[in-house]
Amino acid sequence: MKSILTLISLFFLLFGSLQSQNVNKVVDKNDLDEELLIYLIIERVNEVRAFKSLGELELNEICRLAAMDQATFISIANEIVYEQQKEGMESTYSRLLAYGGGKKSKVAENLHMIELDPTFTYIDLSDEIASAWLMEKKANKNIEGKNFTQYGIGLSVLTDENMLYVSLVFGSDAVGKDVKLPAKEEEIVEEEIVAEKEEEKPAETKEPSVEDNKTSTEQEESIEVAEIQVEEESTEKSEEESSEEVTAITEKSEEVEQSEQTESVALEKSETVEIQSEDVSSSDAEVVSSELPACLTEEKNSMLD
Repeated sequence: MKSILTLISLFFLLFGSLQSQNVNKVVDKNDLDEELLIYLIIERVNEVRAFKSLGELELNEICRLAAMDQATFISIANEIVYEQQKEGMESTYSRLLAYGGGKKSKVAENLHMIELDPTFTYIDLSDEIASAWLMEKKANKNIEGKNFTQYGIGLSVLTDENMLYVSLVFGSDAVGKDVKLPAKEEEIVEEEIVAEKEEEKPAETKEPSVEDNKTSTEQEESIEVAEIQVEEESTEKSEEESSEEVTAITEKSEEVEQSEQTESVALEKSETVEIQSEDVSSSDAEVVSSELPACLTEEKNSMLD
């Protein structure tokens, strides 16, 4: 047990010695030890919070990504600004949401830009940054914020300008741990182009499967059966109509024949009546002649001669 404690003690002594040597190392802008610098900055911030009886800030990846985003932005702009024009990245809160932060998160941000002095050690540089924030009312208020439990630091160096840009993002527990990386503009543009091309493409003809062929065949057979049934019904109807027409014509012909027969009978009767009338007239004449007196008869006969 004693040997284990001795080893642990030796480890911390060695680590402290190495760390002490590193913090006094001169900062090289072309080979910046970002991990060491971030460690020293947050150590200074937590010392102030401890003095105010506040808990230490815990590293949060979502806060770190949001801080890196803004540190890069202000290095390009070469000025301290808290807003961006990019959609979805306008404010510290919107950037936090873009990287997966919770909607109920409480956030704040401290920014700083400093020229890298060739004589700066890492401890000197971290002190300069922390001191600048403590001297600024709003930045100091963020450091002493009671609602903040999370932090993330982003660094960006412009070697040509010999400038360092720093962002420290504070967050509450509601920030969460589920990181979400927003799509890059190039990826978004590519996706839009692909979507447009897909829309322009004609619909691809899909080869019918066995089931599709079977279904299609059944549908065709069903259609053929239906058509045959319709044709049969139509034929039956036509035959019925033809039969009705023939019957009507036959009946009409019979009526005409009957009418002609009736007329013929009537004509025959009329002729018979006329003949009978003539016979009656002749008979009457003979009767009249026979009834004349003898003197008139003789006179008539002489006149006739």
